[in-house]
Amino acid sequence: GSSGSSGKPIFTDESYLELYRKQKKHLNTQQLTAFQLLFAWRDKTARREDESYGYVLPNHMMLKIAEELPKEPQGIIACCNPVPPLVRQQINEMHLLIQQAREMPLLKSEVAAGVKKSSGPSSG
Repeated sequence: GSSGSSGKPIFTDESYLELYRKQKKHLNTQQLTAFQLLFAWRDKTARREDESYGYVLPNHMMLKIAEELPKEPQGIIACCNPVPPLVRQQINEMHLLIQQAREMPLLKSEVAAGVKKSSGPSSG
């Protein structure tokens, strides 16, 4: 095999936060946890299937699922239009992630993201 960067974004614990901050949405603890879990799931799945993030689960769908926190797999399907093949294929795994997130204790959104207040003047 040829060694060389595949051009996939590097996945870090902060990756989902960067994406979250771009969304201009305020998620509570449960929603943000779901978002984080889905983000990790998507990353893992994209690597295994050698597909792009957008193919596995587009950002806006991932965010919608996290916001809705569907009680049933069917609810996850309902958040996606059209439904990505890999989502349909792994709907049970995703459903477990949502259930996991729903069990989180609800906290105020400021603490939820674990945003570290940086000392010094903040720009923008």
